[in-house]
Amino acid sequence: MMHKKNFLIVWLAVLLIGQVLIGADLYFPGGITPVRSGSGANIVVDDDGGRDYATIQSAINNAVIGDILYVHAGTYNENIVVNKAITIIGNGSLDTIVSGGGAGDVVRVTASWVNISGLKIINSGSNSNDGGLELDNVDHCRVTDNVITNNYQGLRLISANYNYVANNQANSNTLYGVYITSSSNNTVDNILSSPTTMTGFV
Repeated sequence: MMHKKNFLIVWLAVLLIGQVLIGADLYFPGGITPVRSGSGANIVVDDDGGRDYATIQSAINNAVIGDILYVHAGTYNENIVVNKAITIIGNGSLDTIVSGGGAGDVVRVTASWVNISGLKIINSGSNSNDGGLELDNVDHCRVTDNVITNNYQGLRLISANYNYVANNQANSNTLYGVYITSSSNNTVDNILSSPTTMTGFV
């Protein structure tokens, strides 16, 4: 009987510890609700090589939920799809440039709980749905301190809810600086935008 009781105590302790570990969160400043962590690894991207990855997309492909990508200064000629809850931090919006090469969206976010900051995002395609950075059917993302310029549309929120978008520059884009449709409960604050049209913002 004592053996069974000890086994039960050990089993409950293991279960409790497992729940704590699985529920561990990463904290991001500025009031964002934390994302659920995976390995929580730091991944370094440098287009000059010598780091974990030379392209942002290859780093995303190999990341897991909760990882943080630090992107060194440089020009990254790629179209990025962010399809998992990770954080991407550039070296600054003057130094870390992502260029879409005139095709499609430059950065397209298709996962919730993504954080993106410190990038300069340029050269989207020129079709009606192309933009510099698009939040596509996602929620609880945080987009701050980026420069989004020389795209067909700058920042696009499509069926995107409960996101925080602040302190970005969306200048010198062809159609809209910020385009928002079928979206609600977003915080869009302190954006220097040209053109200034926002459509469907709630």
